[in-house]
Amino acid sequence: MIQLPASSVAVGIGGSQAAVDVPTDDRHADLARAKLLDGRVVSLRCLDAEDADAVLALHQNLPDGDRDFRFLTLSPVDLPRLASALTTPDANSSAIGAFDKGCLIGAAIYAISDDPRAGALAIVIARDDHQRGVSAALLRHLGHLSRRHGLQRLVTDVLSTNRLMFTALSDAGWPYRGITHGAITHLEIDLAAAV
Repeated sequence: MIQLPASSVAVGIGGSQAAVDVPTDDRHADLARAKLLDGRVVSLRCLDAEDADAVLALHQNLPDGDRDFRFLTLSPVDLPRLASALTTPDANSSAIGAFDKGCLIGAAIYAISDDPRAGALAIVIARDDHQRGVSAALLRHLGHLSRRHGLQRLVTDVLSTNRLMFTALSDAGWPYRGITHGAITHLEIDLAAAV
């Protein structure tokens, strides 16, 4: 099982328009296409080992503030190890990426937690693609995958000041329940109630 670092980076907001899902077992085939708020159409697909360098670059290029939102720690994170874990197919997790003309601009993952009905959620969006609907598109499709794999809810911890993450969840149609402990808010998303 992939152990996720505490989740969430400042993410894009806005209601992207998802196209029709394309059922497939081919990990490199598009799961769907999504139209972003700026008019671009991105491909959404599962990540695999061939995407490790792109996942690494996405994380390496995060500004410090985004890195704080993503990892909730001041300690250095072993990014090559993280990229490898996120791109190694596993029965207990699923990672998808948003690709604009072949370039990875965002990624979302769930990993089944101790409760087999729940998954830990993490998402990262390239700085230049914030507030364009990338996160909403990724979250919607990750929700479909999560439900298809039997999950009933997703959980994540975010900085309480990460308003973009809260907005992204709302834009994706995901009602959530949050419990705040100091600077951290623990969120639970009921997938049955999600759009």
